Amino acid sequence: MTRNLTKTTNNKVREKELVAYLEECGIPVEKVSDEVYKLGSMWDAEIACGNCVPEFLYTARKSNEELLCAKRDRKRWVVVMDLDWFLKSFVVGSD
Repeated sequence: MTRNLTKTTNNKVREKELVAYLEECGIPVEKVSDEVYKLGSMWDAEIACGNCVPEFLYTARKSNEELLCAKRDRKRWVVVMDLDWFLKSFVVGSD
């Protein structure tokens, strides 16, 4: 039980860290539900932390590509990108 509590606490700390970073970058962040946040007025984002995030998301981008496009059978395409690249390309550059 203590291990699960520690993992949950660590994930909440990571969430708060990300929210603080985004706000520091000038992006208003509003919590919509347990895992979903509204970033500015344009994006809904789910924040996932810890072991629920597959290591594949990091290893697949080993050549430092800007985007990782992925699709499973009978599923929609998803795009994963580096947070700093996202901020530079879509947020800071959108002014």
